[in-house]
Amino acid sequence: MKKAYVTSLLLLVLLIGCGGSSKKIAGTPAGLAASAGDSKVSLTWTAVTGATSYNVYYSSTSGVTTANGTKVSTSQPSTTITGLVNGTTYYFIVTALNSAGESGAAAAVSAKPLPVVSSAPIGLNAVSGDGQVTLTWTAVSGATSYNVYYSTATGVTPANGTKASGITAATTTITGLTNGTAYYFIVTAVNLGGESAASAEANAKPVSAGGISLTPGTPGSKTLAFGATDSLTFQFAANAVSVPANVDISSVSQSNLPLPLSRSTRAHAAAMPQVSASDTFILAFQLAINPTSITTFNVPVGISGTVDPAVSSTGVTLNLAVLSGSGSNQTWVDVSTFVVSANGVLNQNLASINLQGLLQPGTYLLYQPAAGTSTSVSNLGVALIADDGEIMGDTSNGLQIVHFYDNNGNLLSTPTISYLDYANQGDLDGQAMTPDGSQGIMVDGSNLLSFFSGVQTGVPLASTTTVDISNYGGDGDSVGIMPNGDEAVVSGDSSSELLVVSGIVSGKPVAAETIAVPDYRDGVVVSQDGKVLLARGGSGMTVYSIADITPVAGSLGGMVAHSYTQVTDMAAMGTNGFTEDGRDGMAISPADSSTAVVALTEADTVQLVTGLPANPVAGPSVALQIGTEPLSVSISPDGKFAVVGASVYDATLNRDIGELFLFSGVDTGTLTQVGTAYQPTYNLGLASVTLGVVRTLGITLDGKYVVAGDYDNRALVVIPFTASGFATAPAAVLGGVAIPYNDQLLIH
Repeated sequence: MKKAYVTSLLLLVLLIGCGGSSKKIAGTPAGLAASAGDSKVSLTWTAVTGATSYNVYYSSTSGVTTANGTKVSTSQPSTTITGLVNGTTYYFIVTALNSAGESGAAAAVSAKPLPVVSSAPIGLNAVSGDGQVTLTWTAVSGATSYNVYYSTATGVTPANGTKASGITAATTTITGLTNGTAYYFIVTAVNLGGESAASAEANAKPVSAGGISLTPGTPGSKTLAFGATDSLTFQFAANAVSVPANVDISSVSQSNLPLPLSRSTRAHAAAMPQVSASDTFILAFQLAINPTSITTFNVPVGISGTVDPAVSSTGVTLNLAVLSGSGSNQTWVDVSTFVVSANGVLNQNLASINLQGLLQPGTYLLYQPAAGTSTSVSNLGVALIADDGEIMGDTSNGLQIVHFYDNNGNLLSTPTISYLDYANQGDLDGQAMTPDGSQGIMVDGSNLLSFFSGVQTGVPLASTTTVDISNYGGDGDSVGIMPNGDEAVVSGDSSSELLVVSGIVSGKPVAAETIAVPDYRDGVVVSQDGKVLLARGGSGMTVYSIADITPVAGSLGGMVAHSYTQVTDMAAMGTNGFTEDGRDGMAISPADSSTAVVALTEADTVQLVTGLPANPVAGPSVALQIGTEPLSVSISPDGKFAVVGASVYDATLNRDIGELFLFSGVDTGTLTQVGTAYQPTYNLGLASVTLGVVRTLGITLDGKYVVAGDYDNRALVVIPFTASGFATAPAAVLGGVAIPYNDQLLIH
């Protein structure tokens, strides 16, 4: 019995051991699908009942099998194969596994990995050439080539433009174009993933061989011949432009010169230019630049040349003038003086060497002034700063005239200063001058307007003429002048009106009419294009649109050539009594009069205003640290940046000190603070001082320096800045300056 029992037990064990042989291999996976990505393919399939894992096999050759494919194992019915080559087709199969073995393979699928489509190119710039246009843009990461589309009509698209493809660098030159015809361009980026959206449109007009191509960092020159003995050579410094540009220089005959103000018939053409009716025409030329967004050169264009020796004798001076203004308000403005030496060679007058030659595109005229008239010189590196009741360095009152550059155009470490004295007029609360620097006006606290001219000469001339404004509020606070220099808007202590003064150019200015205001408006600013007037006071900022009209007699006297229409009053933009006089913490962009930056002192905030003058909108604002009071504002000549001067209490020093802030995005409507508050220390004489409260400031015309008025230390501090922020230390300092309490520092 015992033996039989043992045998039965062994048989039972054998039967149990043989029971596993009945499990089957899992079924073949179904529903295999492949989705391509950037250097990868994602696979999914239907889960197989009984499968414990899966094997994926892939190859770049069709006919993939478990024997020739690269194997990847996974426990889930999906996986992503990475590290693949974009643009290559891959083939995939999948099998299921369990303890019984590996199933058959699913039907093969394929997929081709591709990169993400590139982003649209930015920074497209078009520069004219002779029968061609050179395009540049910012290289796009991941792009393998670019397509350019162009047309002679704006609104070019890939569908309607002529296509240039296979461009591998972020630049190309489109040739075979017609000179004088405007072309419009867009560019797209291409990679294996496809074609990107298009860039913003750029345009250019090919020019004749009279042009000169300029590249940043490379100097250039061009000689323009007018006749057998008349020619000029134009010399462009290495840093004349910040982006590639093409300058077209062409001669202009006397009969084709535009007629300035006061000359309405061609019968007067022989008397051109009309700086004086008896002036002698020498030659004229036109200078244009593309891209047209470049309105000034980084540094002046040097000029040399010869004129017919018979025109004038050795030692006689010739003036160079630029045509300024538009329509019936055109006039010639002198910008430089030349001395004629032996054989008609032109030498620039040493008095004008602080700014050599041209700074902006335009129509220019070389002429011999009539006997007895002034021979103007040019110097655009001049700052004017009012005394605001402070005693100037010469112990008098009036305007302080500061020169920043030496005879070679380099910044002086210690700027020089001279004075326009107005012995009977102190407390100059406001000043303004025309964009060309030919006319200026001042308003003081003793109910008088004063006038000056010739800022562009470097030696402004004070007029003895005054206008009494005591009947229009008196105690003048601020003034804004129209670009033509003949009209100005004045703010006094009136709660109901501003005053328009006309006839400034004639030397016989008079009160012409009044402009209604909702309440006291102590600060006024007129845009450089003469289209916008902002008037600000404690209870708000009032926006006016300005339009040209046929000159008519004003309601008070004189003639007016503009209408001033109130658009809106922005109560939230009031000063609340924190800033008064001068510009009242306002600045209108020199490049775009639809945009302004306003200091909200009480709220410790800087705010953008857009849509001027028709649809003013309070735009983005930047709140400064609590207790930081913004006081003064200036916008860079290109309209991109705003610099704000402020006051903040310093607990360590137990007094207020100054700060500067830099903001970008003025031109794009974003207003973003760049870096942190700037609080430099600098040497003033033998002492090291901390920047005091910045109640007034300005930016130089080349956009390289901010000139801050240090109220506490009676100094002007010249500080370099770029898009990245302010320099570590000031570049120049001038002490002993009467710094005004208001926001009124003008640079020409």
